[in-house]
Amino acid sequence: MKTNIALIGLCVVFCGHALAQTNQILPVINPGNAHTPFDSSHVKTISGGVYDKIEVSKIEPDGVVVCYTPKGGGMAIAKIYFEDLPEEWREHYGYNSERAKKFEVQRQQDTAQMRLQMIADDQNSKQIIAAREAAEEEADRQAKIEAQKEADEQQKIAAAEKAAQAAMIQATNPAHMNAFQQAALIQALNPPIIKQQQQ
Repeated sequence: MKTNIALIGLCVVFCGHALAQTNQILPVINPGNAHTPFDSSHVKTISGGVYDKIEVSKIEPDGVVVCYTPKGGGMAIAKIYFEDLPEEWREHYGYNSERAKKFEVQRQQDTAQMRLQMIADDQNSKQIIAAREAAEEEADRQAKIEAQKEADEQQKIAAAEKAAQAAMIQATNPAHMNAFQQAALIQALNPPIIKQQQQ
């Protein structure tokens, strides 16, 4: 009897020392009401959805984001809301309905703000594109004006050259010359030959 008491005492001392070292609490097991350990690898939701081979990747106040294996194989990602999860999942991940509501309100506000920002960015982009197109159109118009001015100038030069050629032809046409002009033209076309005097 004394030996049994001594052994029990040693076990208590040893177990107490081990618990103090590891900061672990040994579970109290009641065979009549054994608690089943929480299994997060499989869940059937209240709405009837079944998720197998689950890995919880993110916990949010209103639900959990999970990676799981669908029936057809492969891998998928889904967010399961706590309202659709069994009570044990809610308890395990600390579901709080008030905190979930606040989170949902904040999420909706963030989404609305993001949508407004996207609309503003889109309008700003449209304004920038419209301003760029207007500038390009104005540059195009100015280029056409300059090209037209250049073409008009070239036409004026060509007309002036034609007029000068016509005037030259008319000036050198003997039919339009008097006797004095004809003599001057003949002299211009046939310059006199000057002979040098022999010394």
